[in-house]
Amino acid sequence: MDLTLLKNYKKPIIEYSETGRNYTYNIIEEGNYLPVAYLKYTKRQNGFQIPDNYEVEMSWIKPKKRHLVRCIIKYVDNNPIYWVCYGNNYQHQIKSEKSCSDAASLYAKALDPETKTRHSGPYVFGLQLEILQQARNAKRRAATLKPFDNLTLTGQNNYAKKIAKSVHAIFNQTAIKSYHLEDKPILKSIEFDNFFILVWGRKMLKT
Repeated sequence: MDLTLLKNYKKPIIEYSETGRNYTYNIIEEGNYLPVAYLKYTKRQNGFQIPDNYEVEMSWIKPKKRHLVRCIIKYVDNNPIYWVCYGNNYQHQIKSEKSCSDAASLYAKALDPETKTRHSGPYVFGLQLEILQQARNAKRRAATLKPFDNLTLTGQNNYAKKIAKSVHAIFNQTAIKSYHLEDKPILKSIEFDNFFILVWGRKMLKT
């Protein structure tokens, strides 16, 4: 994912192509992911996370027919409910408490009760779109992480140690690839936000 694209993401119209089909998504509400304990996934292998308060207009073209629907997902009692709205003013509604695929199937049968057509629920709802997944995850992290200055001293220490361990691991991996074995490079200290200096092998020092 291009971080610049994510930073500039403002509920765009997204074009998506898969297996000969072209989908267009107009994001109305990108939604959010619930805490892990309540978050649901689609049932396929490596299923997609299912957002709450999500709304999108989606269109795709099949031979001789253009589909235009508005899809909505909301959690009720910690379970996602799916709506597919269609018609000139989206006056018709399909509702499913089972899955997005069930909602897509009910939509197809509403248009033609005899149809054997099967629509991909995740694609109809746009659950496969990585840029939306990234945006929701970024929003969730922002909601759970406190600004550094708002942390207690213990929290600031733990935060700095966590970053230092990651930097140290990256340094060691890079050193193995970039230095001769006899060089034995050592990372002695890390300065964090002009506030902490971490001296490796010793206690953290506050400056």
